[in-house]
Amino acid sequence: MEFERGDGHAATRLLVEHAGNVEPADAVAMARTGARYAWFSGDRETVRTANQALNGTDPLVRGMAALVDDGFATGLPLPAEFIKRAPDSDPARTYSAMIIGDDTATRELASAAVARCRRDGLIGVLPQVLQDLAGAQVSAGLHRDAAMSVAEAVRISRDTGSHQRLPRLNAVVARVAAIEGDEQRCQELSEMTPDAGGAASVAALALLDLALGCYQSTLDRLETSRQGQLGYTTVVIAATRLSDPGRAEPAFRRFEAWAAASGQPWAEAVAARCRAVPC
Repeated sequence: MEFERGDGHAATRLLVEHAGNVEPADAVAMARTGARYAWFSGDRETVRTANQALNGTDPLVRGMAALVDDGFATGLPLPAEFIKRAPDSDPARTYSAMIIGDDTATRELASAAVARCRRDGLIGVLPQVLQDLAGAQVSAGLHRDAAMSVAEAVRISRDTGSHQRLPRLNAVVARVAAIEGDEQRCQELSEMTPDAGGAASVAALALLDLALGCYQSTLDRLETSRQGQLGYTTVVIAATRLSDPGRAEPAFRRFEAWAAASGQPWAEAVAARCRAVPC
Protein backbone atom coordinates (compact mmCIF):
# COMPACT_ATOMS: atom_id res chain seq x y z
CA MET A 1 0.00 0.00 0.00
CA GLU A 2 2.78 2.46 0.91
CA PHE A 3 4.58 1.78 -2.39
CA GLU A 4 1.38 2.33 -4.34
CA ARG A 5 0.96 5.64 -2.50
CA GLY A 6 4.39 6.66 -3.74
CA ASP A 7 6.38 6.12 -0.52
CA GLY A 8 8.79 3.44 -1.67
CA HIS A 9 11.08 3.83 1.34
CA ALA A 10 8.26 3.24 3.84
CA ALA A 11 7.08 0.19 1.89
CA THR A 12 10.52 -1.39 1.87
CA ARG A 13 11.04 -0.83 5.58
CA LEU A 14 7.68 -2.35 6.49
CA LEU A 15 8.21 -5.46 4.37
CA VAL A 16 11.76 -6.12 5.48
CA GLU A 17 11.21 -5.34 9.15
CA HIS A 18 8.26 -7.72 9.39
CA ALA A 19 9.73 -10.53 7.29
CA GLY A 20 11.10 -12.15 10.42
CA ASN A 21 7.63 -12.43 11.99
CA VAL A 22 6.03 -14.74 9.43
CA GLU A 23 6.42 -18.24 8.06
CA PRO A 24 9.65 -18.87 6.09
CA ALA A 25 7.97 -19.00 2.68
CA ASP A 26 6.15 -15.73 3.36
CA ALA A 27 9.36 -14.20 4.71
CA VAL A 28 11.11 -14.88 1.40
CA ALA A 29 8.26 -13.31 -0.58
CA MET A 30 8.18 -10.24 1.68
CA ALA A 31 11.95 -9.77 1.66
CA ARG A 32 12.09 -10.18 -2.13
CA THR A 33 9.36 -7.60 -2.59
CA GLY A 34 11.04 -5.26 -0.14
CA ALA A 35 14.37 -5.68 -1.89
CA ARG A 36 12.71 -5.01 -5.23
CA TYR A 37 11.06 -1.81 -4.01
CA ALA A 38 14.36 -0.75 -2.44
CA TRP A 39 16.30 -1.50 -5.63
CA PHE A 40 14.06 0.60 -7.84
CA SER A 41 13.84 3.37 -5.22
CA GLY A 42 17.63 3.61 -4.99
CA ASP A 43 17.70 2.41 -1.36
CA ARG A 44 20.90 0.36 -1.12
CA GLU A 45 20.80 -0.08 2.64
CA THR A 46 17.40 -1.77 2.65
CA VAL A 47 18.53 -4.19 -0.07
CA ARG A 48 21.37 -5.20 2.28
CA THR A 49 18.95 -5.45 5.21
CA ALA A 50 16.60 -7.69 3.20
CA ASN A 51 19.47 -10.06 2.50
CA GLN A 52 20.43 -10.08 6.17
CA ALA A 53 16.81 -10.81 7.15
CA LEU A 54 17.02 -14.01 5.10
CA ASN A 55 20.55 -14.78 6.32
CA GLY A 56 21.75 -14.71 2.73
CA THR A 57 19.74 -17.83 1.85
CA ASP A 58 17.74 -16.44 -1.09
CA PRO A 59 19.83 -16.31 -4.28
CA LEU A 60 17.88 -13.44 -5.84
CA VAL A 61 18.10 -11.15 -2.82
CA ARG A 62 21.72 -12.18 -2.23
CA GLY A 63 22.53 -11.22 -5.80
CA MET A 64 20.87 -7.82 -5.43
CA ALA A 65 22.78 -7.20 -2.21
CA ALA A 66 26.05 -8.01 -3.95
CA LEU A 67 25.22 -5.69 -6.83
CA VAL A 68 24.51 -2.64 -4.68
CA ASP A 69 28.08 -3.00 -3.40
CA ASP A 70 29.49 -3.37 -6.93
CA GLY A 71 29.96 -7.12 -6.56
CA PHE A 72 29.09 -7.64 -10.21
CA ALA A 73 30.91 -10.93 -10.81
CA THR A 74 29.18 -12.43 -7.76
CA GLY A 75 25.80 -10.75 -8.06
CA LEU A 76 24.86 -10.90 -11.74
CA PRO A 77 24.85 -14.70 -12.16
CA LEU A 78 22.34 -15.13 -9.30
CA PRO A 79 19.33 -13.33 -10.84
CA ALA A 80 20.27 -14.84 -14.20
CA GLU A 81 20.03 -18.31 -12.68
CA PHE A 82 16.78 -17.36 -10.92
CA ILE A 83 15.18 -16.54 -14.27
CA LYS A 84 16.00 -20.03 -15.52
CA ARG A 85 14.73 -21.86 -12.43
CA ALA A 86 11.65 -19.86 -11.34
CA PRO A 87 8.15 -20.75 -12.58
CA ASP A 88 7.00 -18.91 -15.70
CA SER A 89 4.33 -17.09 -13.69
CA ASP A 90 6.77 -15.68 -11.10
CA PRO A 91 6.77 -11.86 -11.52
CA ALA A 92 10.28 -11.72 -10.10
CA ARG A 93 11.61 -13.10 -13.38
CA THR A 94 10.82 -9.84 -15.19
CA TYR A 95 12.58 -7.53 -12.76
CA SER A 96 15.46 -10.01 -12.50
CA ALA A 97 15.94 -9.57 -16.24
CA MET A 98 15.90 -5.80 -15.74
CA ILE A 99 18.55 -6.07 -13.05
CA ILE A 100 20.95 -8.02 -15.24
CA GLY A 101 20.37 -5.69 -18.20
CA ASP A 102 18.90 -8.31 -20.50
CA ASP A 103 16.56 -6.07 -22.48
CA THR A 104 15.34 -8.82 -24.81
CA ALA A 105 14.43 -11.15 -21.94
CA THR A 106 12.75 -8.28 -20.08
CA ARG A 107 10.58 -7.47 -23.09
CA GLU A 108 9.66 -11.11 -23.66
CA LEU A 109 8.88 -11.78 -19.99
CA ALA A 110 6.88 -8.57 -19.60
CA SER A 111 4.90 -9.32 -22.77
CA ALA A 112 4.07 -12.79 -21.44
CA ALA A 113 3.02 -11.29 -18.10
CA VAL A 114 0.72 -8.81 -19.84
CA ALA A 115 -0.88 -11.68 -21.78
CA ARG A 116 -1.41 -13.68 -18.56
CA CYS A 117 -3.03 -10.71 -16.83
CA ARG A 118 -5.40 -10.20 -19.74
CA ARG A 119 -6.24 -13.90 -19.89
CA ASP A 120 -6.87 -14.22 -16.15
CA GLY A 121 -8.60 -10.86 -15.69
CA LEU A 122 -5.93 -9.50 -13.31
CA ILE A 123 -6.83 -5.89 -13.94
CA GLY A 124 -5.21 -4.62 -10.74
CA VAL A 125 -1.81 -6.06 -11.69
CA LEU A 126 -1.92 -5.03 -15.33
CA PRO A 127 -0.65 -1.43 -14.91
CA GLN A 128 2.55 -2.63 -13.26
CA VAL A 129 3.35 -5.20 -15.93
CA LEU A 130 2.48 -2.69 -18.66
CA GLN A 131 4.93 -0.30 -17.00
CA ASP A 132 7.60 -3.03 -17.04
CA LEU A 133 6.87 -3.69 -20.71
CA ALA A 134 7.00 0.02 -21.57
CA GLY A 135 10.40 0.37 -19.94
CA ALA A 136 11.73 -2.52 -22.00
CA GLN A 137 10.21 -1.04 -25.14
CA VAL A 138 11.98 2.26 -24.48
CA SER A 139 15.30 0.42 -24.15
CA ALA A 140 14.65 -1.19 -27.54
CA GLY A 141 13.85 2.17 -29.14
CA LEU A 142 10.18 1.24 -29.54
CA HIS A 143 8.93 4.61 -28.32
CA ARG A 144 5.51 4.45 -29.97
CA ASP A 145 4.86 0.99 -28.49
CA ALA A 146 6.01 2.25 -25.09
CA ALA A 147 3.64 5.21 -25.31
CA MET A 148 0.75 2.84 -26.08
CA SER A 149 1.64 0.60 -23.13
CA VAL A 150 1.82 3.58 -20.77
CA ALA A 151 -1.43 5.04 -22.12
CA GLU A 152 -3.26 1.78 -21.37
CA ALA A 153 -1.71 1.58 -17.91
CA VAL A 154 -2.72 5.19 -17.20
CA ARG A 155 -6.28 4.54 -18.36
CA ILE A 156 -6.63 1.46 -16.14
CA SER A 157 -5.04 3.23 -13.16
CA ARG A 158 -7.49 6.11 -13.47
CA ASP A 159 -10.48 3.82 -13.99
CA THR A 160 -9.59 1.79 -10.88
CA GLY A 161 -8.76 4.82 -8.75
CA SER A 162 -5.05 4.03 -8.58
CA HIS A 163 -3.97 7.61 -9.27
CA GLN A 164 -0.87 7.20 -7.11
CA ARG A 165 0.66 4.99 -9.83
CA LEU A 166 0.58 7.77 -12.42
CA PRO A 167 3.89 9.42 -11.38
CA ARG A 168 5.81 6.17 -11.99
CA LEU A 169 4.16 5.83 -15.39
CA ASN A 170 5.04 9.46 -16.10
CA ALA A 171 8.69 8.63 -15.42
CA VAL A 172 8.71 6.11 -18.28
CA VAL A 173 7.34 8.67 -20.73
CA ALA A 174 9.73 11.30 -19.33
CA ARG A 175 12.64 9.11 -20.38
CA VAL A 176 11.28 9.02 -23.93
CA ALA A 177 10.92 12.80 -23.89
CA ALA A 178 14.53 13.13 -22.71
CA ILE A 179 15.80 10.87 -25.48
CA GLU A 180 13.81 12.83 -28.05
CA GLY A 181 15.01 16.17 -26.66
CA ASP A 182 11.55 17.39 -25.63
CA GLU A 183 12.68 19.57 -22.73
CA GLN A 184 9.32 20.96 -21.64
CA ARG A 185 7.52 17.61 -21.66
CA CYS A 186 10.36 15.82 -19.85
CA GLN A 187 10.47 18.41 -17.10
CA GLU A 188 6.70 18.47 -16.70
CA LEU A 189 6.43 14.69 -16.46
CA SER A 190 9.40 14.35 -14.10
CA GLU A 191 8.41 17.14 -11.74
CA MET A 192 4.65 16.61 -11.45
CA THR A 193 5.22 14.26 -8.55
CA PRO A 194 8.34 12.19 -7.88
CA ASP A 195 8.06 8.49 -8.60
CA ALA A 196 8.59 6.11 -5.67
CA GLY A 197 12.06 7.04 -4.48
CA GLY A 198 12.51 9.47 -7.37
CA ALA A 199 15.24 7.42 -9.09
CA ALA A 200 13.56 7.12 -12.50
CA SER A 201 12.62 10.81 -12.68
CA VAL A 202 16.14 11.86 -11.70
CA ALA A 203 17.57 9.59 -14.41
CA ALA A 204 15.27 11.12 -17.03
CA LEU A 205 16.22 14.67 -16.07
CA ALA A 206 19.92 13.78 -16.06
CA LEU A 207 19.57 12.30 -19.54
CA LEU A 208 17.82 15.48 -20.68
CA ASP A 209 20.60 17.63 -19.19
CA LEU A 210 23.17 15.57 -21.07
CA ALA A 211 21.30 16.03 -24.36
CA LEU A 212 21.10 19.79 -23.76
CA GLY A 213 24.79 20.08 -22.92
CA CYS A 214 24.17 20.89 -19.24
CA TYR A 215 26.94 18.58 -18.09
CA GLN A 216 27.42 19.95 -14.58
CA SER A 217 23.72 19.54 -13.87
CA THR A 218 23.92 15.97 -15.17
CA LEU A 219 26.68 15.16 -12.69
CA ASP A 220 24.96 16.92 -9.82
CA ARG A 221 21.80 14.88 -10.33
CA LEU A 222 23.47 11.49 -10.70
CA GLU A 223 26.17 11.85 -8.07
CA THR A 224 23.52 12.34 -5.38
CA SER A 225 21.44 9.31 -6.41
CA ARG A 226 21.93 5.62 -7.04
CA GLN A 227 23.36 5.09 -10.50
CA GLY A 228 22.26 2.21 -12.65
CA GLN A 229 24.19 0.81 -15.57
CA LEU A 230 23.37 3.66 -17.93
CA GLY A 231 23.79 6.20 -15.15
CA TYR A 232 27.46 5.29 -14.99
CA THR A 233 27.94 5.92 -18.70
CA THR A 234 26.03 9.20 -18.48
CA VAL A 235 28.47 10.34 -15.79
CA VAL A 236 31.42 9.29 -17.97
CA ILE A 237 30.19 11.34 -20.93
CA ALA A 238 29.26 14.40 -18.86
CA ALA A 239 32.55 14.42 -16.94
CA THR A 240 34.51 13.98 -20.14
CA ARG A 241 32.72 16.93 -21.73
CA LEU A 242 33.76 18.96 -18.68
CA SER A 243 37.38 17.75 -19.12
CA ASP A 244 37.21 16.13 -15.68
CA PRO A 245 38.63 12.61 -16.09
CA GLY A 246 38.90 12.26 -12.33
CA ARG A 247 35.11 12.11 -12.10
CA ALA A 248 34.72 10.03 -15.25
CA GLU A 249 37.16 7.29 -14.28
CA PRO A 250 35.37 5.77 -11.23
CA ALA A 251 32.04 5.58 -13.07
CA PHE A 252 33.68 4.07 -16.12
CA ARG A 253 35.50 1.41 -14.08
CA ARG A 254 32.22 0.42 -12.43
CA PHE A 255 30.39 0.14 -15.73
CA GLU A 256 33.30 -1.68 -17.38
CA ALA A 257 33.26 -4.26 -14.59
CA TRP A 258 29.47 -4.56 -14.81
CA ALA A 259 29.60 -5.02 -18.60
CA ALA A 260 32.29 -7.68 -18.38
CA ALA A 261 30.37 -9.61 -15.71
CA SER A 262 27.03 -9.31 -17.50
CA GLY A 263 28.22 -10.44 -20.91
CA GLN A 264 25.44 -8.35 -22.48
CA PRO A 265 26.49 -7.35 -26.02
CA TRP A 266 24.98 -3.87 -25.71
CA ALA A 267 26.88 -3.28 -22.47
CA GLU A 268 30.18 -4.38 -23.94
CA ALA A 269 29.57 -2.07 -26.92
CA VAL A 270 28.79 0.89 -24.64
CA ALA A 271 31.90 0.16 -22.58
CA ALA A 272 33.98 0.19 -25.77
CA ARG A 273 32.43 3.51 -26.76
CA CYS A 274 33.20 5.04 -23.37
CA ARG A 275 36.75 3.71 -23.57
CA ALA A 276 37.16 5.51 -26.87
CA VAL A 277 35.86 8.88 -25.63
CA PRO A 278 38.84 11.27 -25.47
CA CYS A 279 39.37 13.01 -22.16
